[in-house]
Amino acid sequence: WGDYGSKNSVNALRFASGPKGLSQYWWENDIDADLHSSLADGKYHHVATTWDGTTRRIFVDFVQVAEAPSSGYKATSKDNFCVGKTGDDGDNEYFKGKIRDLKIWKVAKTPEEMQGDAFVPVFHMPGEHSFSHECA
Repeated sequence: WGDYGSKNSVNALRFASGPKGLSQYWWENDIDADLHSSLADGKYHHVATTWDGTTRRIFVDFVQVAEAPSSGYKATSKDNFCVGKTGDDGDNEYFKGKIRDLKIWKVAKTPEEMQGDAFVPVFHMPGEHSFSHECA
């Protein structure tokens, strides 16, 4: 979500160069994770990003796989928040897979806190959901 095209004004998580990479980007201020194995292996994986006000981190299965100091975040618009799609104005990228659970926290959780909360429903989307169309 955010104002596409402005540095530090977008927040998105997506695969980068296939299922062995992740990118969490703020537009021109990205952090990338090169993974040792593919996330497209037919198994459930816990994927998370955090920002504590100074450092962004990416986690896969509760293990940190990337971090970068980050400041200047200025995404003021959340009107285009969407799960399963990045892009704006017709330049869309859709997630090809299934999302089982989605949690959004107001604080940066530690891996231990994430693991403890992993199977406690907060917002539950019953079943698995494929994303292949526009967000409402």
